[in-house]
Amino acid sequence: MKTITISVALVFLIALASGRETLPRSPTETDYSDKAELEAIQQLAVKQLELKLDEIQRQGSEYNFVAVKSGSVLVSRRLDSRTYFVQDELYGRAKEAGLFQGSDEELKKACYQILSRLGIPEREVREAEVLHETIQVGLVDPKSQKVIREKPQPGRRLARCSRHIEGVPIFSSNLTLGLTKQKTIGFMEVHWPVIPEATIKEANRLQYKLKHGWRPPEQEGARVESVEAGVIHSAATGFLMDIYPAIRVVYATEKEEIGRKLVLHFDRHGDPVPIPREFDVPCQFPEKRGEK
Repeated sequence: MKTITISVALVFLIALASGRETLPRSPTETDYSDKAELEAIQQLAVKQLELKLDEIQRQGSEYNFVAVKSGSVLVSRRLDSRTYFVQDELYGRAKEAGLFQGSDEELKKACYQILSRLGIPEREVREAEVLHETIQVGLVDPKSQKVIREKPQPGRRLARCSRHIEGVPIFSSNLTLGLTKQKTIGFMEVHWPVIPEATIKEANRLQYKLKHGWRPPEQEGARVESVEAGVIHSAATGFLMDIYPAIRVVYATEKEEIGRKLVLHFDRHGDPVPIPREFDVPCQFPEKRGEK
């Protein structure tokens, strides 16, 4: 069990990944119309995620996202990746939908069930862990200018699953799940893009090199804390999907109380691996003929 404080920012019209590689075929799969696409995300919400969609208030696509909103529930997906999002506005402490009151084991089980319904291979799923959120409010006394802290209160419990393929950790993939008191999805992010076979093969080579003498570059003022070979890729809430095999090196500062740990990624030659992109400058429309 871990106790952490988590801050979650809400972004509207982020989206769920297609999952087309593994999801069961639907009648609309060969229909490429906008209508069929929106029907597909509604079916996914109801059948795979067991959400209740009443009156559809808003639906559509933007950039590489498609989304549907019904009541307090927003369901979205990415079009270029197996990535899914759910946000219930009524989920949370002191909100109408409330927070899950069951056991940690029950919350973990819900993770595995959701991944299974989304067609995620069981062999890729590592054991879930439950993160306990702690909330504490602080006020500044106008006279003394001192911060007065209220008693910490329990917040959400979020279950989190990580991923590996053939023994290779996929550092950037995960499922994060929070349930309401009615055991429906209050918050969910599944980011599980398809990893090319060649990328896994190179990651296996990197693991081999770690066992046979590969050493990470030294960093001034820091020491190597851990070294692991795996795969990194772009984050869930982005417009691009870069995927790289990489050796992840965590450096701890020589003075433990100063600064954050440095995390760098290297290829087989010890050269830095590019940081996976999330956003990019949009292409500019060419000037019309005759215009300067």
